[in-house]
Amino acid sequence: MGDSKTIQLNCQHCDKSFVRYRSQIKKGNHKFCGQECKRGAAGGSWLVCVGCGGDTYRKRYQAEKIEASGANVYCSRGCQSKHKTFSRTCKNCNLSFSKPTSQAVGLNRDSLCSIQCKEAFDYMETKCSWPGCSETFRTRIQRKTTRGVEGQYFRTDFNGTMRLSWRPICEFHHNLCSQYVGGHYRANGRLKWFDDPEINLGSRGVNQPITRLLIFAKTDGKCSHCDRSLDFNGGHSEWHIDHTIPVYKGGKTNYPNLQPLCRICHDVKTSVEKSEVGRLRHKMTKLGRWLTHTEKDELIAELRREIDVLRASANKEKELGACLRKSASTKSSRSAKTLDQMSLRL
Repeated sequence: MGDSKTIQLNCQHCDKSFVRYRSQIKKGNHKFCGQECKRGAAGGSWLVCVGCGGDTYRKRYQAEKIEASGANVYCSRGCQSKHKTFSRTCKNCNLSFSKPTSQAVGLNRDSLCSIQCKEAFDYMETKCSWPGCSETFRTRIQRKTTRGVEGQYFRTDFNGTMRLSWRPICEFHHNLCSQYVGGHYRANGRLKWFDDPEINLGSRGVNQPITRLLIFAKTDGKCSHCDRSLDFNGGHSEWHIDHTIPVYKGGKTNYPNLQPLCRICHDVKTSVEKSEVGRLRHKMTKLGRWLTHTEKDELIAELRREIDVLRASANKEKELGACLRKSASTKSSRSAKTLDQMSLRL
């Protein structure tokens, strides 16, 4: 026994004497003289690091698991990231390659074998997807995973300025979208016309900002009839989207059949079309052609005959209902009389 603050103990593994402070004994550090004896008593083992060749300690269950699986052993995470490699197949040249895990940064970097393949895969010559635009430029595809779904967007360098878009569009139309719709134009409308302008959209899809901008840009922001300059943000009080071929004549709600018109021109065109529709409703039938006078008289006579048949059937139903009501009333009166007679007898 030495100083009052220290106590001399014996190691439970090597039986060597050592000294511990009383505060250390309270914490439970009084069984072993050092870490080696503590690890030896736990039944662990020393293994060789595959990366640097140094010794590393593993507990008993860890050593058994490594021995059963045959996995490689690394002394630290830094050694593992430096020496551990992974195998991939290049997305550009379809050749297998291996890289250390420390270089597996980003979405596409770990799937391309070299800088040349990266440039060839990412940057490509593409055509502007804006309807009617034939300009070509170089853009880069970047993939992004959102809620487990992998999507892609296009990153284009326009004179040192990087632009992002969900469809490949040229610099002029990029600036047009930024001016009228904003940068995040995917959330402000549908992009079906970028893929196929012949797709029919409903009224809800046509009134989206990006689809209105597509139609607005067809005539450079001018009315198709009077060439008056239109205000895109003016709304329906300023300009309207009109069908070049009316719907009642077989016109479709797609990009080629729509045009921007100012409010006055649209009102005039709509009034003319309404008068035409009214005349057609009076003069056209299911046959899809004009009626002659004889055909018109025959149609009127046939309709009158049908009306007479319906009236006759309605009258028969009324007469039958009246007869049923009379029979029911007579039966009820007879039953009431019989009940009265029976009560008098009793």
